[in-house]
Amino acid sequence: MKWLFIAPLIVLLSVAACAQGTTKKPADFSLALDWHSDSLPEPYAYAFALRLGPGPDGELVYRPGGQSGEWQTKFNLPEGRLDALYQFLAENKALRSRWQEGDPVDGAPWTAIQMRENGRGHTIPTASELSETERGLVEHIIAEIRDCVPPEVWEEMEARQARVESEFFNGQ
Repeated sequence: MKWLFIAPLIVLLSVAACAQGTTKKPADFSLALDWHSDSLPEPYAYAFALRLGPGPDGELVYRPGGQSGEWQTKFNLPEGRLDALYQFLAENKALRSRWQEGDPVDGAPWTAIQMRENGRGHTIPTASELSETERGLVEHIIAEIRDCVPPEVWEEMEARQARVESEFFNGQ
């Protein structure tokens, strides 16, 4: 008879514990990643700007270094991917604007991440100027952000960069 009362209580507590582990993504959540190869010489230098959300929309803009023009493409995020990214950011306490600085890393790519949630903005400064611990977290965040983009978008951007490099060396 005791089990009739205890079993539902255990199930209820388990469900409550699991629910506490998730953070709901606000409707206005959006993120922007700007990345630049920084100190690489032409034709290897390039930059991209990535925008995600709010909602399932994403956009990537690629700019080859030392050349005019850009390539822009829009894409849809897979179902739940932005929610998972927000959950990752919340679990890693990345929804903040104060980051521990460290010794700058020469030759590292320049990055900037802007996030918006619940009407507040958060900025992650370039990873190359953060402490080693913070830099590791930001590099992981960048990898998670990049995983939101369909592989065919990255493949097209890489093919365009390869053409820029080839044309540079072939004098076109």
